[in-house]
Amino acid sequence: MLRASSLTLLAWAVMAGGAQAQVIDVPKTYPIPLPPLSNAQPQWELGLRYWYSEGSTRFDINSQR
Repeated sequence: MLRASSLTLLAWAVMAGGAQAQVIDVPKTYPIPLPPLSNAQPQWELGLRYWYSEGSTRFDINSQR
């Protein structure tokens, strides 16, 4: 009931207020250019990673001793 009366009140307010659409000029979008490369040669990077761990935990899932 509350929903129907709210929609009726909203429709009445729109009709009574004389709502009109407004035309707004929106600027056209343009792509942002990438910054120029300081060196045209391809650059490479080489690395190595290692993780040392014993793999033990202090707690168990069911926590029963």
